[in-house]
Amino acid sequence: MTSVLDDFKAIRAVTFDAGGTLLAPHPSVGEVYAEVLGSFDLERDPTSLENAFRVAFATVSKNPAVLDPEEREKDFWRQVVFQTVRDDPLPESLFPGVFAAMWDAFSHGDRWRVFDGSHAILRSLRDRGYRVGVLSNWDRRLRSVLEETGLADLVDTVIISSDVSIEKPDTGIFRAAEIRIGHPAEECLHIGDSRHHDLAGARAAGWAGLLVRNDDGPVDLPTIGSLADLATLLPGPIIESIS
Repeated sequence: MTSVLDDFKAIRAVTFDAGGTLLAPHPSVGEVYAEVLGSFDLERDPTSLENAFRVAFATVSKNPAVLDPEEREKDFWRQVVFQTVRDDPLPESLFPGVFAAMWDAFSHGDRWRVFDGSHAILRSLRDRGYRVGVLSNWDRRLRSVLEETGLADLVDTVIISSDVSIEKPDTGIFRAAEIRIGHPAEECLHIGDSRHHDLAGARAAGWAGLLVRNDDGPVDLPTIGSLADLATLLPGPIIESIS
């Protein structure tokens, strides 16, 4: 674990990003896409789909003209799927059904793998007196995913971008989280896997921030190698003074 620059003595609330921090698609996006396409008698290579998905996800932008935040999320994912299969396009008549099946697939816990230690660290932090939340750029499918993976019962609140119409790194979503979690910025720590959305967003909002790496990629400060490392960084149990 690399050195951590933030002072965590004042921290009373901890929020976690969801995808890439607590959980990841299972067995992979490419595998799920290939399985769904196979149910429509369309054979595609999972590895090729995975590679195409990564490009599409990095290049497709959300359409601000779609005003409803939940519909904007759905439109975004529709475009991602379309771009993912662009080089081997689907029959036009099948695309709506394929997309609906893919959208539904990722609303269920069996399409997600919870990273080792996720359940344990959430449970530990709450037992030690911290307020714990999930703070994610996601749509409302996240609630069923958290329920079905056993994570929902281990957090005090869930803040989803499509619910509050603001996305990380905008400080507005962190302000919304402070209200939900009941602590001011200086008492909040956010943990995620994105330097831009999670670390930079948290710091701009006056929060402490940490990157977690669940892979073997390069690391920057302040970074932890796994969620288990968090247990030794935060003081506890918290004993609030009685005035």
